[in-house]
Amino acid sequence: MKTSAILLLVALLFTHCNFSDKKNENKEVEKTPEELWEEEKAKQDSIDNLVYDKMQKTAFSDFMFGMNKAEVAELNVEKEKLGKYDYSLSTRFTDKDELYQLTLTSSGIKAIKFDTDLSARYSNLFKIIETRYGTPLMQKKFPSVFDVQESKKYVMSKWEQGTKIIAISLVENNPNNYTVVCDIFDSNMSAAEKERLNKFKNKDITEAAEKF
Repeated sequence: MKTSAILLLVALLFTHCNFSDKKNENKEVEKTPEELWEEEKAKQDSIDNLVYDKMQKTAFSDFMFGMNKAEVAELNVEKEKLGKYDYSLSTRFTDKDELYQLTLTSSGIKAIKFDTDLSARYSNLFKIIETRYGTPLMQKKFPSVFDVQESKKYVMSKWEQGTKIIAISLVENNPNNYTVVCDIFDSNMSAAEKERLNKFKNKDITEAAEKF
């Protein structure tokens, strides 16, 4: 009888301890305000990084850097109305068939309307991009037609978001025709493609130089 009572007491103590352990396991550990703030900051940083990464990979609208020609063709976009004006769209690919640059180009404007119509098309595009990306890394005052004639392609403003570069320029097509051009490209892919083309252009010289 005495032995049975002792065994019953041990069983009750074991059950109580086991229940207490499970209760403690299920009990949520209270976190300090600092710990909660760090967790929330980590979550927000993760979201921000995903948004920034997607922005860098997006060339324009549904066009993504790295797309092949077939994927770009499926989008079937040759012209976009942005703000008040239409801009034609063209693309460039690497030798591996990867999209690395997209260009938006305004309609051609005669020299007599350089300071009016061309300026309006530039300002329209500039305000749109500024609204999305803020103050540009570089910005110039609107030039004279002679400045553009001298350089042929006069870079007006530029934004840099990681490897994504956006540059708006004024281009002389001929002495009486000018367009606003916006180049959007991945700097790493663009640099690699320029190096490849340069090597190909100088292939004969490079191969001959290796003989010395």
